[in-house]
Amino acid sequence: MKTGDKDDGNKSPRALIEEEERTDNKVRDPAAAARMFAQNGQYSKAIDSYLGFDWSGESIEYLETEWINAVKLTADHLQSRIVEVVNTITRRLIDLKQAVGVYIKQKNFSEALDLAKRKQPELVSYVQEQHKKFLQTSQNPNDLYQAGNIAATIEGFGDKGDYEKCLTIALKHEINDLLTKYSIQYVNSLVKEQHDYIKAISVLERFGVPIASCGNVTKTIPVL
Repeated sequence: MKTGDKDDGNKSPRALIEEEERTDNKVRDPAAAARMFAQNGQYSKAIDSYLGFDWSGESIEYLETEWINAVKLTADHLQSRIVEVVNTITRRLIDLKQAVGVYIKQKNFSEALDLAKRKQPELVSYVQEQHKKFLQTSQNPNDLYQAGNIAATIEGFGDKGDYEKCLTIALKHEINDLLTKYSIQYVNSLVKEQHDYIKAISVLERFGVPIASCGNVTKTIPVL
């Protein structure tokens, strides 16, 4: 038995893994087989296992730790495979980091955030910040609303002529100056362009805007 190795009673790697899983309350540890092979002196199998284990769902910290172990093991015992191992692991780490960047460039922030949470927790705050910046500069009022920029959302819908959404949000958040501003614009549009006097009155009633604040336009409504 090699110095520092445990007396495993000639147990197979699989048996040792199962024992370790029971000890750790079955915590997921896909690199366990590689470590067991290394402890048994089966270095080539250990390297194959390090490179071949299912790493989906593992954090970047876990992967970096285990893949660094693989490089060290290869450098110590299998110099002939060092180029292969280093290239493979380097490519995987770069791919993980680049994948998050690609999702961000595509404005696919939900996928970027999901990948960061699973693989690179240290990038979660970065992804969230990039998403927030995108929402704040977006011309889409729905994006502005997600970013919490309520006033800009109201103005965005109002400037697009989507007065129902504009006024509903203004009323909900009690932003009265914008509520009055866009109610007047809406009433003006209904009266002067669409001649829909009944709807104009309904707007004033629903959104609680005083008729007096609408100026001369309300004088053209027959029922008033």
